Amino acid sequence: GDSSWSEEEIVDLAWAELVAGEPSDVVCETADGKLLVSWAAAVNAGYYLVKVETVGVPSETVAEVRTQATSAGIVLPELGEYSVTVTACSPGGVSSASAMPVVGELELGAVGKVTAEGVDRQTLGVGWPAVALAEGYRVKVFELGGDTAEFKSDYSGDTTSIKPGSAIP
Repeated sequence: GDSSWSEEEIVDLAWAELVAGEPSDVVCETADGKLLVSWAAAVNAGYYLVKVETVGVPSETVAEVRTQATSAGIVLPELGEYSVTVTACSPGGVSSASAMPVVGELELGAVGKVTAEGVDRQTLGVGWPAVALAEGYRVKVFELGGDTAEFKSDYSGDTTSIKPGSAIP
């Protein structure tokens, strides 16, 4: 029989050229109880692995995220400092982790707009939006008079409002 095999051809794949480049410009910020991590795109990256560890000895991995984007919002278990590295991955292999771990600190956000509703000259209801990861709130009550503010009482609790007529301990 007659075979119609083609001539042998050798293909040299330059795997090194297919390996993803190293992610750079890693930045950490916080918002709404999340650690927001962003970085510059790496050459040949198909996806990225973001690793978050506690700062200290020994460190503990608390989150690993796989994403095709150049940013990730990561919910962490508690407030504190975290070390973040980003690795780029491609069919040719993985890059080195981002040059230096970036330390991001997850902090509580600020309380937003506080609203107050007066019932009469002695009774006031107060409310505010919840803050992610907050375990409680403290409200201080002052009486304003001219150029002074005299401390009257405070409230500590885990609710986001004090109803009109509620006693402030």
